[in-house]
Amino acid sequence: MTDCKNKSKINVLIVMHGAGIGGVEKSISVLCKFLNRKRFEPIVALPEEGPLKKYLDEIGVKTFITPVGWWTPIQYHFNERNYYRFLGDMKKRVRSLMKIIEDNAIDVVHSATLTVVDGAIVARLAGRPHIWHLHGSFTGGDHSSFGTYWPVKTLYGIVDELSALIAAVSRTVKDFHASYIPSERMDVIPNGIDMEEFDRVAVNGRPIFHDFPFLQNKIIVGLVGRIARVKGILEFIEAAARIAAVCDNVGFLVMGHEEEHEYARQVRKHVQELNLQEKIVFTGTRNDIPALLRKINVLVITSPKEGLSYSCMEGMAA
Repeated sequence: MTDCKNKSKINVLIVMHGAGIGGVEKSISVLCKFLNRKRFEPIVALPEEGPLKKYLDEIGVKTFITPVGWWTPIQYHFNERNYYRFLGDMKKRVRSLMKIIEDNAIDVVHSATLTVVDGAIVARLAGRPHIWHLHGSFTGGDHSSFGTYWPVKTLYGIVDELSALIAAVSRTVKDFHASYIPSERMDVIPNGIDMEEFDRVAVNGRPIFHDFPFLQNKIIVGLVGRIARVKGILEFIEAAARIAAVCDNVGFLVMGHEEEHEYARQVRKHVQELNLQEKIVFTGTRNDIPALLRKINVLVITSPKEGLSYSCMEGMAA
């Protein structure tokens, strides 16, 4: 194990599950931007190119593209073939991460999400302390096929065994995991908001009515979240239909990219069935969410559960 006390900086390898624009990616972008760079040097391992890598490159954070395997369900379709592929490719993934650790004198490994276990495994093999960052709670639930391979108690036993410390993003997340992991091994570290970026985009962003003129003079109800089952988009549409039936001057915005294509097809079909085509707008990916939030009247969160919702914090900031 490297001796962090005798170094001017502690090099931290952050292992990511993706490079998109979700809540986990936002939390890591804020962490990397505001981390005390006199004491810590963040280095981020990503499985692919994407918005997060582009942002990290812009702020001068070193990144590596390296294979990473998900050990929790991919799009809720984790099946036996994916399971054996995950195990079969593990040696190659671990070897790639080990090279990053050795070449960059990594002192601490930080797994940014429960979704990936590779960072925890390579940290143990390399003799580095490992921190696991938990943004929500996994209960098995709809992931019945996943439970066949990793019962929840076993999963969190692995998390506990392979971590020097576990960081939960909220008290609720910590309290949930206290059923499986000793409470004293967990700290609550809430996600942060980059207010500098928020204010800059909010001031300079293009007006919402430029892209969606029919919303002019309407009460706007918005939801920020990817088109995925865990965000409760169908429930939002049901609520929109009830409001539209009694109030003509309301428009609805869903601000987020299409992640689950079959679910998105169900969403579009339901919008047509409820005759909401002229009432609800799906914006797709946007880089001006703060500007949009400044213009809407009501922000709705329909997720069945959240660890610490970024859309909630951004709504408060707006």
